[in-house]
Amino acid sequence: MRLLAAAAPGARTPGALLDPARLRVGAKHHLLPISRHIEEQGLQRGSPPVVLAAFQNAAYFTPDTIRRYEALAARCPLVVALGAGLPPSPAKGVRGATVGPDDPLLGEWVVVVVGSHYTGALISTDLGDEGPDADRRFRFVVTHDHDVVVRAARSLLARVDPLLG
Repeated sequence: MRLLAAAAPGARTPGALLDPARLRVGAKHHLLPISRHIEEQGLQRGSPPVVLAAFQNAAYFTPDTIRRYEALAARCPLVVALGAGLPPSPAKGVRGATVGPDDPLLGEWVVVVVGSHYTGALISTDLGDEGPDADRRFRFVVTHDHDVVVRAARSLLARVDPLLG
């Protein structure tokens, strides 16, 4: 299955990398366990990976998420969290970057893990639903395609200031 969109090489966000015809739709409460499973790969591998995530907004970087990402940062060489209003250091050991109001990444929820023994990503685009947060729907893909995962990681990493940390 070809996941990459025809215009993928210059894509500014992980979601823009993907062929829209290959995406499924799911509610946030269904995607949360998938997101956590991908994050946990950073704690379960012999060779720790790099973990990058886009949370849309700092409000979604919750106390539970902070605890998980601090545990990842204690084990992994680089853990990054991006979202509107996130500071350069949103949790102990975690590199942060705020996402500007015009950045299309604001509409995406992404978790990427890249390591020598595992690559995986949840890449999703918010459909803009109103109502309870857990019921918000996203167009998404879960992938272990090395090329897609690495491109997604690069698009997130490009937003992090290399001089901070």
